[in-house]
Amino acid sequence: MRTLPQKGFTLIELLVSLAVLMILVGLGVPSFVSAMKNSKLNADYSQLVGALYLARSEAVKRSSNITVCARATDTSCGNDWNNGWLVFSDNTSGGIGAAGVVDMDDEIFNIVPPLDGRDVTTLATVSPNPSSAANSSPQVFVRYNPRGGNNWSGGTFIVCDDRGEESALALHLVLTGDIRKGRSATDGIIEDVHGIPVVCPP
Repeated sequence: MRTLPQKGFTLIELLVSLAVLMILVGLGVPSFVSAMKNSKLNADYSQLVGALYLARSEAVKRSSNITVCARATDTSCGNDWNNGWLVFSDNTSGGIGAAGVVDMDDEIFNIVPPLDGRDVTTLATVSPNPSSAANSSPQVFVRYNPRGGNNWSGGTFIVCDDRGEESALALHLVLTGDIRKGRSATDGIIEDVHGIPVVCPP
């Protein structure tokens, strides 16, 4: 009886195939991780842009003050943007209520929950006040007036992850209420509207 030759891989062929596979995996995993981080940054950035546009449009439409503030709870403002944010009507007419505070007669339009994974994405602000870069300080709310302007004299939101400024996204606000995408310097550092570097929080 004639036996047919057996077909298969030799040990050397298997080792070469495994080596090629490991090289491809090694090249692909960092790219995949980077793509996932970029997606997370862009999602958080887009949510923030949406909230600011909503606040500005509602302020003009309602001829009222509308605020975006860092969230403490679903009904109160805090001081950490990583905990999410609120968009609400910020009425202070007749001396009732305070700017940047959710009072009893204020209406909440939008609630954004905490950012998913603070060790991955960090949101911070720096707003020169009044208009001097030397007086930059963190801000906890943006208040739009009926004309669409805001209470900032110019400032920046910066969305970062563990890669630092080179991968960060920035969003600039000016007194007129315009929302502008941040620009990068030649070394990858995001700059604000005053031309000073804005660095990611430690």
